[in-house]
Amino acid sequence: LYNKSHADDVAKYYPIWGLLNALAFVVAPERMGQKWGVEGAEPDALVTYEMKQTGFVLASKAVYLLSLGLGVDTTKALGYGNVPALLGMVITNFISKEIELFGMDANQQWFWLLLKAFVIGSLAF
Repeated sequence: LYNKSHADDVAKYYPIWGLLNALAFVVAPERMGQKWGVEGAEPDALVTYEMKQTGFVLASKAVYLLSLGLGVDTTKALGYGNVPALLGMVITNFISKEIELFGMDANQQWFWLLLKAFVIGSLAF
């Protein structure tokens, strides 16, 4: 960013590009795995789960950066950035129940869900 006159625009548009990538990973995880050259990216459960998680991680970063680019206080931006991660946990634990495919116990996930909710609540509000 040698030309600082564009810095504000970059700070807003780069995270939007990240959100679009994140959405693609969450909606079409098998295809994104293939596009990104993931070894053995046939549509199996592990690749699908990992690509969805990649999407939620990208979304978390993008929301955080976009919040900062829009002038949100850093502490609140950290809280907002954790919302996509929480959403990913809810989806994979209780909606798609993908964690069960890997032998994880959904009951043990409650601790992490509550911790994430606490982080969001304490930082964002």
